[in-house]
Amino acid sequence: MADATSDDPVERESTRLLCVATAGGQTSAERDFYIDNILPLMGENVPIEVLVKSFNGENDPEEIRMKMWGADSLEEVDETTRKCSALRLISPDDPPIFMSYGMAPDAKKPSGDKNRLRGWLIHHVVFGTKLKEKADELGVEADLSYPGSGSKYPSDVAFFRDKLLEGK
Repeated sequence: MADATSDDPVERESTRLLCVATAGGQTSAERDFYIDNILPLMGENVPIEVLVKSFNGENDPEEIRMKMWGADSLEEVDETTRKCSALRLISPDDPPIFMSYGMAPDAKKPSGDKNRLRGWLIHHVVFGTKLKEKADELGVEADLSYPGSGSKYPSDVAFFRDKLLEGK
């Protein structure tokens, strides 16, 4: 969006990101991603509906999906979630990415508290592993940090320092 001919020095600057860092990021909101990658974490023969939380008094999973995404149909929900999935949006010219997660891929499912389980599922490291795989395929620099990962960067601050200060 930079306008090199502008008299305004701010407008002459690029809006392109130099790097991106996330913590527990959801790299997809697509239903199929949840079915293929998140639901299996629950065990065998668990229906997808267990991942749905009541929303504004609504308990029907399909109605909840439409309300959450401001959609009038499930097809519209699917279209919207595809449009905002990092797994679909990433491209070879994207900036370096640092992703951190508080669990290793083999982390045990928490028991008991439903809210804790929900948090574990919606911030699971599998979101990061899938984006890292895609980034590697495209040649985009991506660092994935989780306990025991051997990440290049010990924190998002170290990543930002390298990319924004020392790497210049």
